[in-house]
Parts: sequence; C-alpha cells; structure tokens
Amino acid sequence: MEACYLNSRFAKTLGKRRVIARIFALISIVTLVKFTFLTEIASDKYSIGKNNYTGARRCITRNVSEGIEVNTKAVVMKEVAQHLKGKPHRGGWAPIDCKREIKVAIIVPYRNRPENLSIFLRHMHNFLQRQKRNYQIFIIEQSDDLLFNRGSLLNIGYKEIQKYDNFTCLIFHDLDMLSEHTSVGYDCIKSGIIHLSSRLSVTNYTLPYKRYIGGVLSISPRTFQKLNGYANTFWGCGGEDDELVNRIEHNGIKLYRLTESMSRYHCLSHGNSEQVYNKNRFKILESSSSRYSLDGLNDLVYDTIEASEGILFVKISVSLLKLRSLIHKEFDI
Repeated sequence: MEACYLNSRFAKTLGKRRVIARIFALISIVTLVKFTFLTEIASDKYSIGKNNYTGARRCITRNVSEGIEVNTKAVVMKEVAQHLKGKPHRGGWAPIDCKREIKVAIIVPYRNRPENLSIFLRHMHNFLQRQKRNYQIFIIEQSDDLLFNRGSLLNIGYKEIQKYDNFTCLIFHDLDMLSEHTSVGYDCIKSGIIHLSSRLSVTNYTLPYKRYIGGVLSISPRTFQKLNGYANTFWGCGGEDDELVNRIEHNGIKLYRLTESMSRYHCLSHGNSEQVYNKNRFKILESSSSRYSLDGLNDLVYDTIEASEGILFVKISVSLLKLRSLIHKEFDI
C-alpha cells in the first residue's frame, strides 16, 4: 500500500512538474516572439530580456499584427478630429479601459506642409489609439527664413515637452513617413535605441544605406540626454542622422532595427516644396567627433515665437536666428 501511495504521489509530482515545465516553455516562446522583432545593427549576439522593455503590457489590443493600407487622400484638418473614435486633447490621448505606464511624446520637425500635416495627424491618431498608447503629439515649427535644421528642431522638441509632462519615451518622427504595419510598437527600451523606419516606399522598401537611421526613431529621454542630442550644425537636408550614429557608437549604446516586414513606411509626396541639401555635410561629419560634448543640447539657443494647444497637436513655433549666428563659417553651405 505504501509503495502504491509513493508511486501515486510521485506520479502526481511528476505530473505537476510537467505542467510547470510546459507553462515555462510557453512563457519562453511568448517572450521570444515578443522580442524577435528587434534586431541589432552592430551584432546578432545581444538579446533583449523581458525586463529591458519598458512598454506597458496591461493594455490588450485586437488584431494589431497586420499590414495596413495608408490613406494618403487629402483631408481638411477639422474633419480629422470628427472621425476619430477617441477624442484627443492638446494633441494627446490615453485609453480609459486599461493602463499605459509609458507616456510617449511624438516630436515632429515641421515647416510649411499643411496638407501633409493633416494626413499625418489622421494616420497617427488612429494608429496610436488602435495600439492604446498614452501619447501626445508635438509639432515643432521653424518659423524663420533660414535653411531647415531638423536636428535643432528635435533638440528643441525634447526641451519643450518637459514643460507639459514627464514623458518616458520619445519618438522623433518625420512628417512624411507613415507606418504600414500595426505592430510597430511606439515604445522605448531602457538601454538602447530603435530605428523604426528602415524600409521606405520611395526606395522600393530597401534599406537606403547601412547606417541609415532617419525618419522615425525611438529613444528614451535619458539616452537622448547622454548623447547630448543631435548636432546643431547641419543646416539644410542631410547629415544630422549620420552624425547621431557616430554619437551612438561613441557612447556604446545599442542600436536596433525592426524586421523588414514591420519597418515598412509609406512616404508622402512633398509637392512643390524644395529640399536644399547641405553640400558641406560630409566635411562636417569628418570633424564631428571633436564636438559631441559641445554641439547639441548644451549649446542650444532659440526663441519661442508661439506655443499653441489644439485638439490634434501642440504646436511650438521657434526662430533659430540666435543659433545660426553662433555657428562657425566652416559650417555654411
């Protein structure tokens, strides 16, 4: 009888162990699936642990893992808010049926593209609400007549959003790029940077070049501060993203991309707007290593012309005339 009891107890114990083992195996598979969308650019040996991902998982979304058709049809701004299921306030929204611990700031450098802006806002609000993100959209407008300085506008966005809330995740987002996949999580990781938009419609969904990290970037405020932000010396198109890659490598920060299928972004047409490239950007890049701690957030100067809060976004208009007067002549284009 005792032997039968021991065998019975052993069987029960073994059965429990098998159940526990299966549970742990299932958890491991789910965890693996959850993080395999991140691939490191520099090395394939580094893996992301569960505790290294800051995105809150208390909100459950439906049918989020699928491609979507981007609506590029022109829309009047006032119609955007009317057709949203969730009504934003001051450019922000948060789900009421679940909790998102991560507060995301979408920071967009901008000048004189009203048609693209309305299309972008229609897409982004629907996209982020479908993911049940806790977010706020900031449009940082360069209102002077100087050449566009994307890096400085993103630096300014980082400075200005601190007046509104304690954001724990930054998404630097070009106005003309719209995700084609619902699973692109607009979250941040604690000890790394994620490049979200590596496959673009204008390049037939191929990587423009190996070190490309333009378009849409996910980064924590702490990491951005460690980098001293973007360089302020790139006036006109090009250079600031490549210089940021140098800063990332210099600081030993991990850089990731999404898998090819998830990093597909549709690029909106710019119409007749002219893009002027900085002809000296490669020369500036060659000497950038000597300015990482001098050129960026810590030497940023600008004037705020106007800050307005609408339903769909917060717009901060700035002048970079003071900053331009400090830039050395060798950085002229």
